[in-house]
Amino acid sequence: RALFSSYDELVALGVPLEDARYVLPMATKTNNFVSTNLLSAVSYVSSVASGAGFPEEEELFATRLEKLLLKAFPSALKDYELIKSRFKRSTTRFEDVFDKDFEGFLLDEYQAPLDYEFFNASDLALRCLRVSFFGEGSVAMMHQLIRHNDSVMIVEGFRSVGDRWRVVTPLSIQENEEAWDVFDLSVGIAKDYYSTNHSLYVLPHALSMRAYASFDGLSFSNLVSQRSCENAQYEIRSKTIDLLKQLRKEDEVFELFGPSCYTGKCVEVWPCKIPKKDRVFFKSISG
Repeated sequence: RALFSSYDELVALGVPLEDARYVLPMATKTNNFVSTNLLSAVSYVSSVASGAGFPEEEELFATRLEKLLLKAFPSALKDYELIKSRFKRSTTRFEDVFDKDFEGFLLDEYQAPLDYEFFNASDLALRCLRVSFFGEGSVAMMHQLIRHNDSVMIVEGFRSVGDRWRVVTPLSIQENEEAWDVFDLSVGIAKDYYSTNHSLYVLPHALSMRAYASFDGLSFSNLVSQRSCENAQYEIRSKTIDLLKQLRKEDEVFELFGPSCYTGKCVEVWPCKIPKKDRVFFKSISG
């Protein structure tokens, strides 16, 4: 309740909604649409059924999903166990991939027939492009990243996030002394409760987590168009611009990427008041 009250206080102090939500706990109810292949769905059900300390809510969801899978694909679970028995299970943990002091967004790789004119004229060419990177940012920001179509994301376990406890403070809160006091108090309450009860549900969206993300070119173009816009939330905008700078250092193809006012006509419902300034800025950045 204290964390929800803190959210209301931040909004009353003039903090934008997308920044105020950083204090909301993981227990906040939300709606999701998830698209996956059958093998991944059955793998998920099998993992939860193994009893590896999943929350009760997730166990109930997995049970419901299992019933739906068995109804639609009667042999799915049996076939999965057969397939799994033929392959050696990887013992690599997510945490082993990252350095303990990992920070920032880094370009991992991109693969494409990099031809400037071809890309400028063809969405198909964008589908041939793949941009993959490791990154670190708030849970709130990761939720924004995962909303983009055709994205592949592997995120750090929330238990590791809670145990490490690194917090991202939005710029609008840093610049407002009263808001910072509210933010600091609410994060402190969550930390004290977590250290005593180890409940994942109280973890705030301000906590920093690490992730691997991969996008095809069309989805990455959409990501840059929305998240580099002046209207985008500050954290994801700064990360997107940093990544774009790195990519432009690699190839001129990435000069085609930017907010909609840079690549064509602004599509925002509430356009910013500085489109010309933005166009000049994105034309000038080169890493």
